[in-house]
Amino acid sequence: MTNKEAIELIKHDRDDDIFVTTEYRKKLHEAQTMSIYALEQTQWIPVSERYPKIEDEYKYFLVIDSKGKMSVQEFFISLDEDPQPYFSGMVDVIAWMSLPKPYEPQESEDKE
Repeated sequence: MTNKEAIELIKHDRDDDIFVTTEYRKKLHEAQTMSIYALEQTQWIPVSERYPKIEDEYKYFLVIDSKGKMSVQEFFISLDEDPQPYFSGMVDVIAWMSLPKPYEPQESEDKE
């Protein structure tokens, strides 16, 4: 199963059991939302399909070239007469994906 197929399956899952509590349904919805986000963030997007949007939260992306070399590159759009999208440092980028969000420590609920 591909990531896209899994995303669609989770999005359209219905739990019709009348004995399921509202709290359970909320947790299930949260899990589905988290799953969709994780799957969407871990898939390669071919540059032939699209480039990142300038409005994207981060300007850095994981990219791969035609030889399989991966690196983190900054994304730009040139300011020429004919603006062109490009990644810094790599000419032959074939696909890209978002980087994960930076780590943020969570406060322990068990603090005294």
